[in-house]
Amino acid sequence: SLNVACGRSDSFTDSDGTSWTGDGTFATLGVPAVVNDTAGLPESLTHLRWFITRTCYYFDQITVGSSVNVTTNFYYGNFDGKDSPPQFQVQYDGNPEMTISTGSETVTYSLTYKALSATVNICFGVPIDDFTNTAFVNTIQVEGSGVNSVLLNSASNTALVISGKKKKGKAIIAVPVVIVIFLVVAGVTVFLLVSRQRNMARLAIQQGAYQ
Repeated sequence: SLNVACGRSDSFTDSDGTSWTGDGTFATLGVPAVVNDTAGLPESLTHLRWFITRTCYYFDQITVGSSVNVTTNFYYGNFDGKDSPPQFQVQYDGNPEMTISTGSETVTYSLTYKALSATVNICFGVPIDDFTNTAFVNTIQVEGSGVNSVLLNSASNTALVISGKKKKGKAIIAVPVVIVIFLVVAGVTVFLLVSRQRNMARLAIQQGAYQ
């Protein structure tokens, strides 16, 4: 099994004897934070990592066909100083998305299922048109045969399909800003070239008319 304490860089053993690994040594996305209200709180929940885009943790070397249990814990603790517990979506592999509504208490989401591939991915995010809520996670625990390494990554660097968001029967595709800029620049370049060719053609016709 693997127990990840999000938003931390150290490893530790809690009062129950559970060993935790901080995600700070491998997480390249998301923002680490500390909750404001830690009174009576287990050490594993005092930190968290929050995200501005749909982000996934990938656990590899899972034995295909084996039973996997994934448990995530969410404790808001007013980490952002807004006194407004957010609501967001969590998805384990291809299983249905679960809406997490946080509050003053810890919210736990646990699911046991059969691994269909050697990699288990656990994703957090909000709908693409939601500018109010922020996704976060305090701890991730994965139990299963072959659970080994962790990689925090995000589909924000490539074209992606936003799960559960559809428009006119088609999935919304989020295209990276760099690609959009490239397409715009390319479009302007083509327009200028076409305009120049048309002007040259008109000039040639006019010159022919005067000969």
